[in-house]
Amino acid sequence: MSKYIQNHPLAGEYIAQRKAAGESDWWCNYHLEHAAEFVRLSSGTIITIEKPHIETSFCFGESGYDYEDALASARAAKENADFFRTENMKDIQRWIDALTGGGCVWIHENRGRTEIYCTTTGFRPAYLGMEGYYEATEADRAALLDGYRKVYAGFEKRLNAYLKRYGLSKVHSWTYWRDA
Repeated sequence: MSKYIQNHPLAGEYIAQRKAAGESDWWCNYHLEHAAEFVRLSSGTIITIEKPHIETSFCFGESGYDYEDALASARAAKENADFFRTENMKDIQRWIDALTGGGCVWIHENRGRTEIYCTTTGFRPAYLGMEGYYEATEADRAALLDGYRKVYAGFEKRLNAYLKRYGLSKVHSWTYWRDA
């Protein structure tokens, strides 16, 4: 667990909320070890944004007629640092895009568990308004955006350090026949 997370002002409160919801010490420690940032929602609930994982394996499907394209993509994955960065950052970027653009962000709170969902399109799920589901308020969106921007900056540093140390030597990419 990073010192940042360990010394974060919301860490103790987060653990207290998790334990009040009946979560074991093991799960509380698990969530802390995988946390990159804490965010307090307008409901008072504190959530974590998970620490992103550096992906080094990329596969590309082909159907026979597009074999050369898939092979070129696999080759680019092994040789292009920009591709590596973009692919690793795309999930965090999707959240930032949804929070800043017209995407729908909604929250599901049930039995002490809170999950955040988003779409980058204007799609609104039919179950919004049902028990435990509600659309994120502007305050929630701002808090989440701040959290994801911090995670983005930290992960970008990690990726650059990884590339400086290993380059693309540990990247594994391949093609597969998707019609099989």
